[in-house]
Amino acid sequence: MYFFDINTGYITGGFSLPDRQTFIYKTANGGLTWNLQLNLYEGILFEFSFVDQNNGYVVGTNGGVFKTTNGGNTWEDCFVNTGYWLRAVYFFDMENGVVMGQGGQAWRTVNGGINWSFVNTNISDWIESIAFTDIMNGWAVGTDGSGIFSTDGGSTWTKSPFPTSNYLYSVKFSNGKYGMVVGFTGTIFRSNLSNH
Repeated sequence: MYFFDINTGYITGGFSLPDRQTFIYKTANGGLTWNLQLNLYEGILFEFSFVDQNNGYVVGTNGGVFKTTNGGNTWEDCFVNTGYWLRAVYFFDMENGVVMGQGGQAWRTVNGGINWSFVNTNISDWIESIAFTDIMNGWAVGTDGSGIFSTDGGSTWTKSPFPTSNYLYSVKFSNGKYGMVVGFTGTIFRSNLSNH
């Protein structure tokens, strides 16, 4: 789910079996009504990253990446060449972004998803969420308390596990300094993560 304000937002979801069918819906009235924007077969979508109300990306199974440049009216595929599931996505603008997921796999693009470069994260855990405090400094979290950080815009990543074995499924920053990480069984970390 992704909302820009109290009125405009997106949700994705679907069925794992038997067809792995998934959908994207958009609301412009705070969820009173929803309009179908994408009906995708043989795939599941997980997370959005928008740079503004018109331009954004969503990632999913089997290297699935889709982007929109018109507020979700149409979605163009720009798949990563992998069979891995992508669970996390972060774009700085429409050209530069990072996607991550199964087995700690990660890729970067500098041309809007036309080409993707593999990035070694040094972990094999699933990555569930990525967040950056600015164009250089970011964190990603995932299974078994895994955590990694980057100080060069996602080109390289360094291990920095959290003191838990719980599944961490989201990291967010309220500004350039303070962040929150949440996970299973009520796990919550709050810290000045930008200072590692």
